[in-house]
Amino acid sequence: MGSIRDEATEAIIALDPQRSAESTLRMLVLHVAAVAAGLFRDVGDRLSLFASCGLTQVHLDRAYAAWDDGRESIRAGHSYTEVGFELVPIAEDAIVYVGTESASRVSLDPHLQQVAPLLLSALRETGSGQRPLVVNIEATPTADFDRERLLVLLERNEWNIARVARILDVERSTVYRRMTRWGIPRERVRKT
Repeated sequence: MGSIRDEATEAIIALDPQRSAESTLRMLVLHVAAVAAGLFRDVGDRLSLFASCGLTQVHLDRAYAAWDDGRESIRAGHSYTEVGFELVPIAEDAIVYVGTESASRVSLDPHLQQVAPLLLSALRETGSGQRPLVVNIEATPTADFDRERLLVLLERNEWNIARVARILDVERSTVYRRMTRWGIPRERVRKT
């Protein structure tokens, strides 16, 4: 039998795996003084984004280019490091991206060892029927990515605007403005 902490962690991850991974990535970004992080799944010849913190199109483009350039090395368990970012495999099919604004190398090793089990648990828990946030990062414009993410969050949270606003850390009015800008009609979900 595991510790109470382990059991509590498993219960939290099971409730919303993607949100748990996003929170874990947020902690990682804070501890390594990075600007962005993402958890990707290796799905054959492309990467599939599962969770992110602060990723922009620039970060996505870097991750995809690095994947194209070093796919076999990354699959063999080696990190891919360039100025301003690093792609680190944490399992056979799980890769973490960490981006910085400076030219200095991020010291990930001790921090990543601590958060990798949480990220992997969240990634493995997605078989629970939730729609994963899958994005082929080849040429995804930022607005399309943001629109898709908003749609996924709205669907997962039964179109509860207040809850989605808390997750995105914005005001409800911002969520409504984004829905209007991207042509997302408000769906009413009957409470059961």
